Amino acid sequence: MRHNKIITIINLIVISQLVTVFFLYRTDWASSHLPPISLPFLVLLTLLSTIAATVAFFAVHRRYRTLRAVEANLEKIAPIDAPEESLTHIEPVPVGSNITSAGKGWNKLLGAIDQIQNKVQTTQSEKSMGQFLCSYDSQRLLVLIDSLPDGIILTDTTGSVTLANRSCEGLIGKPLSEFIGQNILDIFEDPQARQLLECALNAKSSLPDNHLEITIGSGSGKTVLCLYYHRLTHNSENSDIFLVIRDITQQKISEGSRDEFVAHVSHELRGPLTNIRAYAETLLSDMVLDAVTQKEAFNVINEETSRMIRLVNDVLDISRMETGSLVLEKNEVVLDRLVQNCVNDIKASAASKKITIQTNYHPKLPNLYADREKMTVVINNILTNAIKYTAEGGTVFIETNIDDNFVYIKVADTGYGIAPDDIDKIFEKFYRVNRKETANITGTGLGLTISSEIVTLHGGTIDVSSELDNGTEVMIKLPITITGPVLGPANS
Repeated sequence: MRHNKIITIINLIVISQLVTVFFLYRTDWASSHLPPISLPFLVLLTLLSTIAATVAFFAVHRRYRTLRAVEANLEKIAPIDAPEESLTHIEPVPVGSNITSAGKGWNKLLGAIDQIQNKVQTTQSEKSMGQFLCSYDSQRLLVLIDSLPDGIILTDTTGSVTLANRSCEGLIGKPLSEFIGQNILDIFEDPQARQLLECALNAKSSLPDNHLEITIGSGSGKTVLCLYYHRLTHNSENSDIFLVIRDITQQKISEGSRDEFVAHVSHELRGPLTNIRAYAETLLSDMVLDAVTQKEAFNVINEETSRMIRLVNDVLDISRMETGSLVLEKNEVVLDRLVQNCVNDIKASAASKKITIQTNYHPKLPNLYADREKMTVVINNILTNAIKYTAEGGTVFIETNIDDNFVYIKVADTGYGIAPDDIDKIFEKFYRVNRKETANITGTGLGLTISSEIVTLHGGTIDVSSELDNGTEVMIKLPITITGPVLGPANS
């Protein structure tokens, strides 16, 4: 509608000019000074002028419309201060058949700006996500480092501590606040540790290894630490130091126990082997031996051989227990009969020392689901110890009892007793009570260890109570696992 009005105005202007020319030719001055013109020619001239004016208008208006759209966008964003916000108010030139190359260029410019904005937003999003992930990973890494049982210390090239985990507090014995930012040489007082760290900081290689064992404290509170250091870069002159502190106290105790175990086994084997060799050499000698001496030699060889076999079996059982490979072969066991058989086995030993055996069996002991052979070993070990550690003329009591869930086997004696400090240790491998009354009593020191482990595998416990010179009481507690036939009391 606006375009029609403009065209009408242009045509009126052109017609008015032609009318003016027409009337001008009608004057006397025009007839004497201007060439004559006919009316049809004047009409044609008017028509051509109108067409030319209209075409010129559209050509000018087409370009002017594109420039006006660009100008309107620029006027819209002029008062906006934020560059990012101003870009959201820019609009493209409407696309149509009359769009100019300037309009196309403007639209391409806006498209390029949109692409740049999208790339910037994508880059910012990726950067934000990367920062978040780095922060998240750093937090997880710090939590992981803090949860490690080993102490972790990181120093810069000058030896200043830049990072340490919580385990360092317990291993070094100082709070983190006292050595974060301090020189690592000031943390350790051990001279060997300081020498190791000085070599690490000075990039020297005077020490053959990059680790060292140090001891902190003494006595029962002694702690053995192993220090490992590592350079984070290959540049020996400018490298951070990564130090690991590991508590190897239990490892050293285990190694000492292993060495002690080997020494005990060697000692226990040496005695029987020495006796066997001595009596074997006697039998092989040219000496004429009577029948009594020969029998004595054979009996000693037989006893010492049996002693070695028991020792080897005990050592094998201990090894299986420690490796978890000891397997119970459980079957239904008539408990009162098992106990009575074990009592019968020790009657000869008791009689040789004039020891009285008293029994008190519960009249209705249930059967158990247990390993018959291994439970026999347990009861025999307890009864044998009661006989060995009771003086001549003493008494050994054997009693069985039950409640709703457990069976109890009690062995008490009137023997030498055990000191309170020794009770917690009697289940340790090769532990022997050091008293003059028991110095000549032979044994491997493995019986109670094996018995305790076997009872534990059956779901039971062994408790020991004792007083010096007032005897010892051992209580075996086993769970009732079978509701089977209940037998009468065993014959004593």
